[in-house]
Amino acid sequence: MNCAFFVSGRGSNFSAILEKKKSGELNINIELVVSSSQNAGANEIARDENIDVFVVNNENQSEILPLLLSKKIDLIILAGFIKKIPDEIIIAFRDKIINIHPSLLPAFGGKGMFGENVHKAVIERGVKISGLTIHIVDEEYDNGKILFQKAVEVLPNDTPQTLAKRILTQEHDSLWRVIKEFSKKYE
Repeated sequence: MNCAFFVSGRGSNFSAILEKKKSGELNINIELVVSSSQNAGANEIARDENIDVFVVNNENQSEILPLLLSKKIDLIILAGFIKKIPDEIIIAFRDKIINIHPSLLPAFGGKGMFGENVHKAVIERGVKISGLTIHIVDEEYDNGKILFQKAVEVLPNDTPQTLAKRILTQEHDSLWRVIKEFSKKYE
């Protein structure tokens, strides 16, 4: 199964997936990383692994779909990608784009709800349980069919950073399993 990862940040989920691939627990080909930032840590991780990196901006956004098609991508994984996916990509890859979100959707989802923004909102609201959701991407932010959720307790002394760290640990343990399940269609 040929995969493309869309990233924006340091690449910890991407790195965790690479480790599972190297260990043999996950049998996928990572053909491309699409990054929304020239300085994303995930870019360097990909280049170190000889994986092609495409940094998207407003001028070259129309090049993404042809690139994905040329790489024969079967699954797109959004791993901390903070930009909205263009509708033409969602249509071309219907039910073949998954996103990992750091809350139990539908709570704390939507435009602007990413990273620390989510954890700050969870704590400010007084929520006792948060977690992560892996879902199919559709034309609305954080709206598609839920594939997997995992609850994480919000502790009384949590900060957005401490909660983020505990949820991220669970993301690293969960995302590869969902990708592996998806890959069974291609075995």
